[in-house]
Amino acid sequence: MKRVLILIIIIAGCIGQQQLQFQSCSPAEQAVTIGEGEELEFSCVLTDSPNVSYMWYVDEEMVSQDSIFTFSEAPGTYTVAIEVTYGRETISHEWEVTVEESLASLDFSIIESKVEAIRGLKFLESVRRIVIDRMEMRENFLEDIQEDREAIEIEQKVYEALHVWNPEDDLFQVYIDVMTEQVASYYDTGDHTYYQVVDPGSPLAYQEFIASHELVHALQDQHHLL
Repeated sequence: MKRVLILIIIIAGCIGQQQLQFQSCSPAEQAVTIGEGEELEFSCVLTDSPNVSYMWYVDEEMVSQDSIFTFSEAPGTYTVAIEVTYGRETISHEWEVTVEESLASLDFSIIESKVEAIRGLKFLESVRRIVIDRMEMRENFLEDIQEDREAIEIEQKVYEALHVWNPEDDLFQVYIDVMTEQVASYYDTGDHTYYQVVDPGSPLAYQEFIASHELVHALQDQHHLL
């Protein structure tokens, strides 16, 4: 009888233990290329949220134990890895990151100087910049807009009552899709960071125009004009 009871307890413990699984990781691609001097933010979302521990590695050297890791290295090829541990279970994910030497990349110090001259204000500190792709931007927007979801649902009902909106279309999803497709880059006043969205093949002059516009927001933020 004792053996049966022990077996039941063991089985119940195995069933009750949460199984670690990644729901998504960012960047979504496992092979990523960035330019010299750029930062790249890495993170993974679990299907469940137990009290886990994180360990980040660059070329097998442990570099962080935070849930999010910001990568910035000299030109070269690197292996970035995350290990998530809960109890005796550990899962991992890897990326291959290539940092290209920037021969024709944006010189942000020159752009900042031009913005200062035009606006008549000086940057109080260097603007933090993180390079992301459109999938990462979409995830950021999803997180930010969640608090407005109820208001957007009410807005959709108003449009439906006015017969200007198809009830089968999701206005919340449309907002996310439009922002993901149309926003070039953005400056976040919450964490005082310029999120530079990398679109392969975009002209350097276009990138400079977008960066100048967003750095104006950063300058205004530093001088409390926003």
